Amino acid sequence: MAPVRLAHVWSSDVGMAAALPFCAPLVARGWDITHLSPPGPHAESVTAAGMRWASHHLGSGGALAELRGAAELSAALLNDRFDIVHTHHTTAGTLGRVVAAAVRVPIVVHTLHHLANGKDTPSGRRTLCGTLERVASLCTNVVFTQSAEDRLTLLRSHVLSPERIVLLGNGIDLARFDPVAHAAARREVRAELGFRDDEVIFLSAGRRVCETDSADLFEAGRLARARDPRVRLAVAGEILGPSPGAGPSPGAGTSPGGGPSPGAGPSPGAGPSPGALDHATMERARSAGVVLLGLRDDMPRMYAAADVVVLASPRDGVPRVLMEGAAMAKPLLATDVRGSREVVRPPRNGFLVQEHSPEAMAVAMVTLARYPELRARFGAENAREGRHRFDVRRVVTRVIDVYDRLLERQKTKLD
Repeated sequence: MAPVRLAHVWSSDVGMAAALPFCAPLVARGWDITHLSPPGPHAESVTAAGMRWASHHLGSGGALAELRGAAELSAALLNDRFDIVHTHHTTAGTLGRVVAAAVRVPIVVHTLHHLANGKDTPSGRRTLCGTLERVASLCTNVVFTQSAEDRLTLLRSHVLSPERIVLLGNGIDLARFDPVAHAAARREVRAELGFRDDEVIFLSAGRRVCETDSADLFEAGRLARARDPRVRLAVAGEILGPSPGAGPSPGAGTSPGGGPSPGAGPSPGAGPSPGALDHATMERARSAGVVLLGLRDDMPRMYAAADVVVLASPRDGVPRVLMEGAAMAKPLLATDVRGSREVVRPPRNGFLVQEHSPEAMAVAMVTLARYPELRARFGAENAREGRHRFDVRRVVTRVIDVYDRLLERQKTKLD
């Protein structure tokens, strides 16, 4: 009997590492799994795990690049004749599903990591995103949503019928994010980064650090530190900085193999990428005590060194940084937006503050800095409950069960 052939289609190579727990049980079954993404350093993680990788340029930006990416993806899907195509992210998720249906892939599923057309999106963009999702959904057997609020929004907008929306949730590898195993790293990392013992470290992390996502957080860190000098903000992630030749980006490239994917960044002399941190912004952040950590491959150690995990993202599915912080028994601070609300549950394990309000964020930071017993209570709650809520193995089981159900239905249809 021929092995089941599964393709994961991504707009960026970064997500592939997080997909490894979902693929490992299927590789053990003998499934043939291929990941298709723009070029980048994370391709090695899937090939080392016994899977294949191929490139496309969906999500690289520009109409011509998207057309090229769609043609590349079409050729790859026609060549390998996959049984299941599982798409991710916005661009690959929209065009990828249409391409997969066009070449007659039997089963097409999509993970909605976060909803682009929520109620807080400007009406014009919300209409466009909703229309595109409706078109792509015509080509889709099942859509997984990480957030319960995203699922409800899809249902209310009648984009998909209820039976084709599966609430997946999100999860992390709890063996990796173990506060006991990394307890000794706290003192080591703080010494490496130059933090004093009495300083209260607020750690944020994301795939990229850019002006559009970080301006409010940087300002909150500045305001909080002005009121309590013990407050320090540290931010991990790829620095989306000025274009090559414009000067160095502090903290960039601190992780081996880090940096933008080939062809994905601006060409020399083309000017900064939209949302890039300019030198003035980075200097203001540094003068306010913000530490830009760049890409890190040792995030459990970073969490161990931190006192609070903070996130000012405008929206997310269910943010991994908050789940990881909870698993590491840290108090949480986040903006009151979709996704974050499913991890942070005031007043049990952290604070939620108004979006786009550096003042509200700063007040919460100062409160947490001044009351260690509050931090301890929030952290203890996450130690008790967070590790149970965010075990990736439960999410993996849901995905595989859907695959098996759709394969059985397809077999029945053919019989």
